[in-house]
Amino acid sequence: MTLRSMTGFARHEGTFDGQEGQWRWYWELRSVNGKGLDIRFRMPSGFEAIDPD
Repeated sequence: MTLRSMTGFARHEGTFDGQEGQWRWYWELRSVNGKGLDIRFRMPSGFEAIDPD
């Protein structure tokens, strides 16, 4: 048997109770026939200070 495609998807959600209130977060992993690693971060406005770029 030959493997022809390597496509995958995963998502996880949660909440965090902090001093400023409750935060909801989630992360997603996607793979579509890629041989390399491409990492992308998307954050809501107001979080530019922690952006690595």
